[in-house]
Amino acid sequence: MKNLSIITLCIVPCILYNTKIFSISTISFFLRPYPEIEMLDAAKIAGQKIQTPGKLAKYMLPSATDNFLVGGIFSSYAGYLCVSDTSGQTSFPLRHSKPYSYYLITPEIFPVIMFGNTIDHWELIPKVPAQLYKVEKKKDEELDEYYWQVTHLPLPEDKIISKKAVIIFANPSKIYIPEGITPTKDTPQLVLPDLYVKKSIAKTPEALYVLTIRQFFAPPTKGYQHEALRQIVQMAEW
Repeated sequence: MKNLSIITLCIVPCILYNTKIFSISTISFFLRPYPEIEMLDAAKIAGQKIQTPGKLAKYMLPSATDNFLVGGIFSSYAGYLCVSDTSGQTSFPLRHSKPYSYYLITPEIFPVIMFGNTIDHWELIPKVPAQLYKVEKKKDEELDEYYWQVTHLPLPEDKIISKKAVIIFANPSKIYIPEGITPTKDTPQLVLPDLYVKKSIAKTPEALYVLTIRQFFAPPTKGYQHEALRQIVQMAEW
């Protein structure tokens, strides 16, 4: 019996050790409501726009589908497709090692096929609106503090979208990205600066478009693993 107890004590730590997992680094960002000043005559203007029944339905549809302004916005990164939750958060498994990324805001992109459903790369579509920003983590050596530097960039002449880019499927006029410096921490997780969503955004057209290209993407899913007595939530490939 004593020998059995010793064997058991040896086996249990081995099992716990073998089930131990390491958290996967992620790249994430938050969508926030764009701060707008309420107009005193906003109700009057809205009333003028919906005098006819047809216009009333037109203005009720966005209200019905956009109860959560920052939720339900699709984005892509490194072959993954995700949609923001009701708090505005989107997360992907991190697939590059450099301390920078890009924000690309555009409603549609074009797949360049290698074979089957395998994509060689994505490209911008001519005459479709798009805005590109570089988001780079830097360090202020004097203050020993890290920060994000956000810089607006011209669109690439060859139309090729970087594999490090986070693509937000939206009209770029409806998403505001502050340029300049945003304080951050030096962690393995890339938490990019916030983006701001304007109330006039229409999410339905982009959501319908994403349905036509969803077969080219893999959605990130949450996997649950146990390490000792703690439960770990990690991002895993589907």
